[in-house]
Amino acid sequence: MTNSFEYIADRWLANRSAAGKRSLKHDVGRLKNYVYPSWGARDISTITRRDVFTLLEDVQARVIKDRGYGIGVNANRVGSLIKSIFAFALDREVITTNPASGVKPLVAEQARKLELSSEQTRAAFRATRGISDPRLRDYFTLLWLTGARCGEIAKSRWQDVDFNASVLRIPKENTKGKVNWSIPLSEPAMVVLRARKSSASGELVFDGPRPLNNLNHYWKRLVKDPSGVELRLHDIRSLAVSQMARWQVPEILLDIVLGHSVGKSIVAKNYLSYRFEAEHRVALSRWARWLNDEQAELTAGAIAALVVRTQEQQPKQP
Repeated sequence: MTNSFEYIADRWLANRSAAGKRSLKHDVGRLKNYVYPSWGARDISTITRRDVFTLLEDVQARVIKDRGYGIGVNANRVGSLIKSIFAFALDREVITTNPASGVKPLVAEQARKLELSSEQTRAAFRATRGISDPRLRDYFTLLWLTGARCGEIAKSRWQDVDFNASVLRIPKENTKGKVNWSIPLSEPAMVVLRARKSSASGELVFDGPRPLNNLNHYWKRLVKDPSGVELRLHDIRSLAVSQMARWQVPEILLDIVLGHSVGKSIVAKNYLSYRFEAEHRVALSRWARWLNDEQAELTAGAIAALVVRTQEQQPKQP
């Protein structure tokens, strides 16, 4: 059927693909799992607002165990997805009204904030270092030591590793912000990479028979907090910058550690060219030493020096 929901959705997906949208894989999965079974062959113009609520309530009722998302979160994501597809159809005059317009999320979402003690954080790191599979152990360890996103490390190539400068360069095609990003590597990170390089045979740092994705379930089984807190791979980034914030590391540097855009002011967005590479290296080196319980805290003098250096490089608002 030319105007079936699946046909229109496929056209919408093609537009998303051409625009390079990062959520495309998740959109396809949600459509196949939740929407096409009910609406795929149906004429999109016959779908009503009541149908929308029925679909979302059905999604909410399904327990999702594999990826750690809450039931309501899945329903909310599907709701946003179908609303966009109906808007696409409305713009092209396939339908006259958007039945999902004004439909509110079924569940109010709250940002996940994980708080662990110093010992809990270090225990999770030690558990990571104790993983028997060397490829997974080294991959998870570099996530800890760099603060990078999972895909940025998983897709790293040997040509991106500068052993002389101790820097990992992430090309823009692998970053969330689509900009090139350099991560200064601490000595513990370099130890991991040198060991892997000595026996490397492929182009990728973590070359192997299977891609390094969807590993949350595996990691949660191997790295368990004794208090019962559920740890996710993305929590590593939160734990890293939370500890650095306790050391009074400036917020602009925390953004850099996470690979975020630097600063929100007009000056920072349009004129700031300094990349804080030295300060970035200090922060990650201290984090690595802290994880290994070496000189566990930054001294007051080191904190002051790091703050002053970072602030000196920030341009003043005219």
